[in-house]
Amino acid sequence: MPAKTARKGPVAADDYPKIYRVHEVAKLTGLSVSAVYKMIADGRIRAIHLGTRRVVTAEEMRRILTEGT
Repeated sequence: MPAKTARKGPVAADDYPKIYRVHEVAKLTGLSVSAVYKMIADGRIRAIHLGTRRVVTAEEMRRILTEGT
């Protein structure tokens, strides 16, 4: 089986995650994990349940990063 080679050129939009876990949201925003959970609980960050996890959609991440929480 041939080895995978590194992709060259621009990254397609489909290569970005469509959802973010709470710890990823915390890392990208500079907030603590507990602060993100608190903001989810009080409605400042919209999250959905995915199994037992809470996740934030890419659309919501764009809103958070452009408008703030």
